[in-house]
Amino acid sequence: MLLPPVEAGDIVTVDYTAPTGEGVGRVQDAAGNAATSFSGQVVTNNTLDTTATALETATVNGASLALTYNEDLHTDSTPAQSAYSVTMGSNPAATPSDLAISGRTVALTLATAAAQGDTVTVSYTAPGSNPVQDAASNVAASFTDQTVTNQTGDSSAGNTSRDEESNESDTPEAPTHLQVIPHSTGQLSATWSAPAAGAAPTGYTVQWKSASDDWDTTEDMSQADATKTSYVITGLTDGTVYTVRVLATNDSGDSEPSAEVTATPQETTPPSVASAAVDGAELTITFNETLQENAAPGVSAFDVTAAGSDRAVEMVTLSGAGVSLTLATPVIAYNVVTVDRRQ
Repeated sequence: MLLPPVEAGDIVTVDYTAPTGEGVGRVQDAAGNAATSFSGQVVTNNTLDTTATALETATVNGASLALTYNEDLHTDSTPAQSAYSVTMGSNPAATPSDLAISGRTVALTLATAAAQGDTVTVSYTAPGSNPVQDAASNVAASFTDQTVTNQTGDSSAGNTSRDEESNESDTPEAPTHLQVIPHSTGQLSATWSAPAAGAAPTGYTVQWKSASDDWDTTEDMSQADATKTSYVITGLTDGTVYTVRVLATNDSGDSEPSAEVTATPQETTPPSVASAAVDGAELTITFNETLQENAAPGVSAFDVTAAGSDRAVEMVTLSGAGVSLTLATPVIAYNVVTVDRRQ
């Protein structure tokens, strides 16, 4: 059991350090082969979302009123227009003429457009059928007289300024909650959340660079699928610190970059034995890569037999890619020698 419990949407990883020593329980298969240690293993989070979606912003521009929630909505559950009433200035409450749901936003079309400076409020009564709900079917709460930010521009402004404002408002806001963790050898796993407000993105651009690079020469990846908010960056150098950021994009352009996150890919492939040789009382096991010299196992970690008899190990030393075992009794020529390492 995990304490505290994992919540829906959490990024989860797990590390495992294989225990050593006699009589110590460890993960192993039916044949007694012990599993190796691992770190940074990404875990698929199947925790159910039981938290209702919440309204974050309400904005109006002319006849378009947008209600943006804090997570994606269930597009197959669309309430009737009669579930909403909109008040502008001293005018009586009115029902919107049209309604649509996309991403995190409920878009209402007003029969009468708001004018610059109008005070606008909106109310919503959750209906018994097809209420606003998130992808996990958690129903959004009703609300009354929610203040709406009026972004309607000055109708006397020229066409050029209106076009510029329209283009700017149509550009997505920056993605949020970027997290980057080591994934595998030479790889980083990036996850993020879609913009909480603004125009809906149609995709994302993931950018990354090392400390010696700048963003003008960075590598990047564009994916034209707004439903995918994760990406595994490959082809990196283990031990190098990388800076990662994400931009949301649509036909109007790119958002501002997300907050930058740094992470370092790590090698996850365990060393393997390349060869083993013995000369008298010195048995050398050579691996396929350099080993950590401050992590030498104890003498009890090895079982050595020569000509069918056990040979005690008196000392273990590490140097480069080699593990040297000093045997209590030398091996003579033509003895068949085997060595096992206990997990």
